[in-house]
Amino acid sequence: MTVGLSLIALAGVAAASAQALPEMRATVEVVSDAVKARTIHGWHSSRLVMHDGALYAAATAADPDGANDWQDRGLLYRRDPGGSWSVVGETPNQPYHMCVGADGHFWVVAPARYHTAEVFRSKTPGRLDDLELMYNGTCAYLGASVNDAGDFLLLHARDGTSLPNAVVAKFYEAATGVWHTSEFPTPEGRCGYEGIMLRGKSAFAIVNSSANPPPDGATAQESSPWRTVRLARCDDLTKGEWVTRAWLDQPYGATGLADMYVDGEVTYLTYSHRGANSLDTYGDTPGGNYIARIRQDMSVEAFEFAVGVGGGRIVRDSTGRFAFVGRAGDEHHVWDLDVARDFALINERRLVGTAGKLTNYVVHTLRPQRFGGETDGDTVHLLSTTVTDDPDNETLNHVSFPLR
Repeated sequence: MTVGLSLIALAGVAAASAQALPEMRATVEVVSDAVKARTIHGWHSSRLVMHDGALYAAATAADPDGANDWQDRGLLYRRDPGGSWSVVGETPNQPYHMCVGADGHFWVVAPARYHTAEVFRSKTPGRLDDLELMYNGTCAYLGASVNDAGDFLLLHARDGTSLPNAVVAKFYEAATGVWHTSEFPTPEGRCGYEGIMLRGKSAFAIVNSSANPPPDGATAQESSPWRTVRLARCDDLTKGEWVTRAWLDQPYGATGLADMYVDGEVTYLTYSHRGANSLDTYGDTPGGNYIARIRQDMSVEAFEFAVGVGGGRIVRDSTGRFAFVGRAGDEHHVWDLDVARDFALINERRLVGTAGKLTNYVVHTLRPQRFGGETDGDTVHLLSTTVTDDPDNETLNHVSFPLR
């Protein structure tokens, strides 16, 4: 999986003279003190949404009697106005994506094993205690998104091992109740961890290889299976005609995707990357952290990013100004992000109260453009776990703070 791909991506930055920085006070709430480490899994996934003014979170709990491959189950939480969290629904398997349509129907993707992709939807809008199975695919390497009409899109690998492979698209049209199926080839092998933006009946996706074999003579460290990134677009999912482009596809190196933020027709992607065209040049090729501006025509502009992208998220206030919440040692800091000046980071502030609270490799935030639901004005919400020596008993924390 992505964790371990790049020390640069995951280490964050150690802020010099952190005590001298301006401070912002964060509120920290414990959602649960007994979730599995797998609660945090996949840069592209969604486990936090806001619907009708309430926050909902998805977590994975150990279940020794569970019938799935990982012996776990899903717990779905709702936050009450006082700041406490209670379980309002369950899934038989670990929840990987949670989305909510404008019609109030929740979608939860919760695979039971590597060669399935179970998709559940709430029967009653606004409820998570009456989920029904809507679809089951053929591989748990996947991604999901919803749109304003309540439509739902799932992308998953055709299977777990074949080379070449393909990505299967399952588009649920809410107005008709019909599933439309299409696919696009991935000659590099199995892909997974698809970041998706669904607009009407069109889709744009960023797809990361997850089983791309190394060239002869190269080790997995020199040529990671997680190295190729493919861009894909379909203008009408009821017709299923996809256009794709292999973007980062050098034979040596590794790529760790971190965050995807959609702003109209432009997508911003943070990632770590090290790539070389030959084994001879690999050793002299440094890795780095980057942010890319990707347009609908799949053209890309990439810029060096000044801090580690692992555990970081792009956020935005109600006036449209961008900021970046990233890791600095064991706590999180906030920088203003100047998109017009090559994504310069300025105005660093400490998020007091976050030390040791969001230490897993992915931190979730609200992404209504991709996963539905609402924002909360200028209040930022973050969700992740505190990593411990017991992977069955980690603490899931919710952190919130006013951005301005």
